[in-house]
Amino acid sequence: MSRRTLFIVSICCILLLGFSGISVISYLVANESLTKYIQSNTLEITSSNIHSQVQRDLLQPITLSAHMARDTFVMDWIESGERNSEKIVEYLKSIKEHNQAETAFYISDAGYNYYHPDGIVRQLDKNSAADQWYFRIKHSSADFEVNLDVDAAAANRMTFFVNHKIYNRARDFLGVIGVGLSSDTLGKMIDTYQRSFDCRVYFVDREGHVVLKGSSFDDSDNIRKAEGIGEIAARVLSSRKGTYNYLRDDQFVFLKAQFIQELGWYLLVEQRQTVDDSVRNILWINLSVSLAITLLVASLMYLAINRY
Repeated sequence: MSRRTLFIVSICCILLLGFSGISVISYLVANESLTKYIQSNTLEITSSNIHSQVQRDLLQPITLSAHMARDTFVMDWIESGERNSEKIVEYLKSIKEHNQAETAFYISDAGYNYYHPDGIVRQLDKNSAADQWYFRIKHSSADFEVNLDVDAAAANRMTFFVNHKIYNRARDFLGVIGVGLSSDTLGKMIDTYQRSFDCRVYFVDREGHVVLKGSSFDDSDNIRKAEGIGEIAARVLSSRKGTYNYLRDDQFVFLKAQFIQELGWYLLVEQRQTVDDSVRNILWINLSVSLAITLLVASLMYLAINRY
């Protein structure tokens, strides 16, 4: 290679390396800034908005059940000997229809009758494993409990139950009353959150079991066993609130976790790290301009060297 050619090639390499280095560094800085913005601003705002939606949609049944447990009509009917079961059945039917619930129920501690909008569907059995939830709630210190369980009175559909204790004015335990929402309804609710905020939303209990999720959820049923998040699951479940990140499918995922006291579950909101198209386009434009300038300089150098 002649000294002239070597000189031109060297200058071109220097220009290409300089322009490319500046372009790539600018791209990385912009991408890093975007990542920090997602983690500190976008994810925080998204999580807060979803939490507000959850309070409106999922905590409403808890408020409704508490109101039912304090309803003077219900307490008076129970203390009168639970005569005319049609009255409580009509009451439950009204609660179900006016609040668009899947079911409403009352279980009497006197006879273990299971009252439903369709009437008395059955009697609880102390020796039945399916009925142990009632006796667990009866002897617990909490006034209510939230759980996902099979509704035997509704074709064994999975239902989100809010079970609230009823006490009389003397604080004697009378039974359990509450409402239930279909898990399909809740799944559609989560799908709405995900479409509106472009993120993944799901709920886990204190042990990490996924208790509520959208229709597109295809991960493990326990975050301790899931790819990526399993490595930080212990940290997530040991804190009431926090922001985390982990690697899944060779891509960073940002996670906002918040414990919801009323549900006893963690709300998890995830957003994947994505490179904005405008940032990527600027990189390619910069590289193209750098190549064009390098070729132009190389051409001018070639002409100048030949001339002199």
